[in-house]
Amino acid sequence: MALDDDLTAKIIETLGSIEGVETCQEDVDDFTKLKSPVILLDVGDVGLGDKSGTGQFPAELRFTAEIIISNTQPHARRIARHLAIEIMRVVDENFFGFSEDVELPEKIHAEPDPFKLMDRGGRHSPYEVWQVEWRQTVHLGEDVWQAGDVVPQDIKFSTVPEVGTDYEASYQPAENSSKE
Repeated sequence: MALDDDLTAKIIETLGSIEGVETCQEDVDDFTKLKSPVILLDVGDVGLGDKSGTGQFPAELRFTAEIIISNTQPHARRIARHLAIEIMRVVDENFFGFSEDVELPEKIHAEPDPFKLMDRGGRHSPYEVWQVEWRQTVHLGEDVWQAGDVVPQDIKFSTVPEVGTDYEASYQPAENSSKE
């Protein structure tokens, strides 16, 4: 399984610890058969995160956790809002057990999902829906510095145009860089 799939599974497991809530991935066929309230987790899109210099690919994942509560439940709107806040609390500063290859969550926010509140006929849905979104970067692939074979010991520099193997004698130790 890929690290992004492992992270998604761990988030589902973590959110499942919220009392009285069922969790699953967004690709469920019919969420109406799930016990209310339910949290559906999805990776909405993937972008290029900041490169870390490790040779790994930084995939910035946008997670969406949708909270769906039947309007037949008393105080459904308030419960949905409180669950959204609880999800934000759980997600905030959480590596989900992958601290070496996963960055802290960023841009965490929650709001009612107005599109899910209407059925296809434009009528109000029988569900209260809130969504919590956040971005989290996952570094995929081998970390070139973890192999242990090549660890830089002697760092040198030069300036253009005197760079490359033909100008190796022109390179100076990095600690001398401010002594010109």
